[in-house]
Amino acid sequence: MIKSGIEESFGNVQGTNVVMDVNINTDPEKVKGTDHIFAFVDANTLTNSTGKPVGGRNVDKKTGKGKIGGEKMLISTATILHGANQVKRTGAHEFGHGCYLEHPKDANGRVLRQGNNLMIQSQDSKGMEINKNQIEKAHKMINEQK
Repeated sequence: MIKSGIEESFGNVQGTNVVMDVNINTDPEKVKGTDHIFAFVDANTLTNSTGKPVGGRNVDKKTGKGKIGGEKMLISTATILHGANQVKRTGAHEFGHGCYLEHPKDANGRVLRQGNNLMIQSQDSKGMEINKNQIEKAHKMINEQK
């Protein structure tokens, strides 16, 4: 379901092709340096700076610290309780952070909480849309990291 969320969001933008190979792995030794990892973690371990639970987080694979562009996407086990669509959206949203995308902001720099964009941070949002500007930013940032 995470794969379908990523394909739905990132593959629906003109000129973008999504190709993914998904494997289930329980052996950390088999993870390659170029792999991106999705891990389901205990809900109590994922909180924001004020201690409020969050549905997911993007982290650096080596340090475990929060990072835009991180290779490891953590998804709270509590997200599963909200159903398959929420797991799909959260996985695609965290993948977006792995592609250097941030939460959209209004003209005053405040994070948007409503709308159809995948990168809006909200448990209430059902949005799965990514726009062409976001795809172009992701391509640029990924290419700069090579």
